[in-house]
Amino acid sequence: MDTVIIELAVIANRPLDTLYIMTKQAFSFLILFCFLTVSYGQKTLISGNIKNLPGRHSIKCSFIPKNILEDISAIVIPVTEGTFKYELNITKTVFLSFAEGQNYYAGFIQSGDSIVISYDTSDFINTLSFKGKGNEKFKIVSTINKIKSDLNTEISIAKNESFPVDYLFSKIDSIQKKISREILSSKSFMNVESLEQLNGYLASTVLSAKYSGLQSIFEDSYNNILLNQQTKLSAATKKSLQNLLKFNDQYSNSFFYIKAVYNLLSMHYDNNILPTSSNNGLTDKYAYLNKMLSKNLKAPVLFLSLKNEIRSTTSATIEPIIQQCFPLSNDSKYKAAIASILDASQKLKPGSKAPNFSVEDLAGSKVSLTSLKGKVIYLDFWFAACTPCHKLFEETKPAREYFKLDSNIVFLIVSIDSRDVWEKAINKFNIEGYHVYTENKFREHPITKSYGVTEYPTTFLIGRDGEILSINPPHNSDELKSEIDKALQAKSN
Repeated sequence: MDTVIIELAVIANRPLDTLYIMTKQAFSFLILFCFLTVSYGQKTLISGNIKNLPGRHSIKCSFIPKNILEDISAIVIPVTEGTFKYELNITKTVFLSFAEGQNYYAGFIQSGDSIVISYDTSDFINTLSFKGKGNEKFKIVSTINKIKSDLNTEISIAKNESFPVDYLFSKIDSIQKKISREILSSKSFMNVESLEQLNGYLASTVLSAKYSGLQSIFEDSYNNILLNQQTKLSAATKKSLQNLLKFNDQYSNSFFYIKAVYNLLSMHYDNNILPTSSNNGLTDKYAYLNKMLSKNLKAPVLFLSLKNEIRSTTSATIEPIIQQCFPLSNDSKYKAAIASILDASQKLKPGSKAPNFSVEDLAGSKVSLTSLKGKVIYLDFWFAACTPCHKLFEETKPAREYFKLDSNIVFLIVSIDSRDVWEKAINKFNIEGYHVYTENKFREHPITKSYGVTEYPTTFLIGRDGEILSINPPHNSDELKSEIDKALQAKSN
């Protein structure tokens, strides 16, 4: 496309009489690519009307690309008197997720779309609506998300059935078929890429719902269910459970499907393979992942797994695994990306200097590593909707209360939410600590980059001298207290 555009620019600068001698075919070629070039630059708009939203407000909008190698980015869209409007500069289909207070909605958007969102905050579920060009993709995502929101209800019903998994999976399959027909009937309103991404999103949601639903019904691991629940497993159930661990290469370009496969295999390994393994090393784990993954899913899922592994693994241990995971030339982009992440992570190991930072607290004052010199810092990255973050807060609560009156230790709680969501979350959850946030820059703030934050919660313990003492310090409160006590006894330089 770039070559054609450059060529068209050259043609456009030729004298008029020279253009007359172009062949009819060449002229058709020119018209075709002029059209493509104009389409490529179509405006993409999101706007909306929100009732019962007091005063000035804002909406957090996150951009999730289909490529697992690309970072999630976010912007803050101001809302004035209940209305907002934002023009996007996109050339590929992206997933937009919106958060306004506790209200969440999302959808795929492609170049040229013009989505209009409206709802009443006093009755969000019943009033949320999408209009405008491309609205079908938002409506379908909203329907898909109901699979997640209705799952607990269906699990409660399933528990009373003779064959609970048959009931639950049948319900999920029925909904999946209905949504697939809806996607098919709307295909004329979207490009091929959007169609592909919607199907990937649906497949990822179904996969996650089935696996988590299975564990919730029996409150046990996959292998134990097969072993101990024979009377509640029909022949159809057993076949369904086998198929649950077979993945579809068709969705290897879907960020959400890749993530779902990674999450499922991580849980499956930790709960079923690891407890019975004589060797708990990474070599066994990645041999297992290699065996379970289909051809096109291998590289992206292994990349995602290694990316999350790096923080708690030494370079010497993980480098051979990287070589093992990406042996082919077409894996080179994943291998290069994970090598770059590994290189950056070496600056964040115990004994190395903690990167400086500057973040804002509730009063609007700047807080930096320099301003906290001489203190021990427990650094904790979180966001309001992060369930594991809240679990960690509960686990470490006794330690935070134990050191509450000690001015030499600071529990620095760093939120990546927008300011309004952050402030409400602090009041709602009553989390003890010194609260700061990433100033509406979300994951793009320098502190998240310099500390290599890719998952939540992410925690560090920094000593009085500004050196990293530990990455992912103990979650157990007694062990954490002991580690902090030791750090407090050390003298700062």
